[in-house]
Amino acid sequence: NLDAILAQTGINDMMDELMMVSEMSISSVRAALSVQSMSNRQLVLIKDVHHLDNPAALDSISTEILQLKGNVNSEIVELPGDATTRNIVGQLDILSGLFDRVILTKKTEMTAAADLDAQIDQISKLVGQVEANMIQDGKLLTRSLSDAMHSSRTNVRNWQLFQAGFVVLAIVLAVGTGLMAATGISRPIDRIISRLSQ
Repeated sequence: NLDAILAQTGINDMMDELMMVSEMSISSVRAALSVQSMSNRQLVLIKDVHHLDNPAALDSISTEILQLKGNVNSEIVELPGDATTRNIVGQLDILSGLFDRVILTKKTEMTAAADLDAQIDQISKLVGQVEANMIQDGKLLTRSLSDAMHSSRTNVRNWQLFQAGFVVLAIVLAVGTGLMAATGISRPIDRIISRLSQ
């Protein structure tokens, strides 16, 4: 009897509408909480991006943020289409753009850091090569100077020997010439003396 009375008075229809509105409200609240939770997770991930130095980890975080964005968009459908929801969607779009810029900036920073490391390695190798070349050139120069000094000493000794030999030869020639001259002069004088004494 109670069901019939409720049906006649329209209370059943009102209760069905109330239940439907209540379910929609619960669904909206659940969707709003889910959107808030996923947005908070995105913020945590973006804060983690600043401390990354590994491109693979950055790609992983970027993929997770994209998945969260897709989940947020599917939850927004559950929210009522009022001004508040439009405001939330607008703010989420701004946040999404900021997330994209932060990730792109971090990728650029990582690329620049990797390029800088590569340049530093290349410069270090070049400096090492220059240093090795300088050491090798120094050794060659030292060896060349040592050889030149040895050659100079040998040349000086040879020159001294030549000079000594030349002096000895000059003395021998001078003595020989003197003896020959003395003999050449004294013989005719001896002959003259010997003739005069006869």
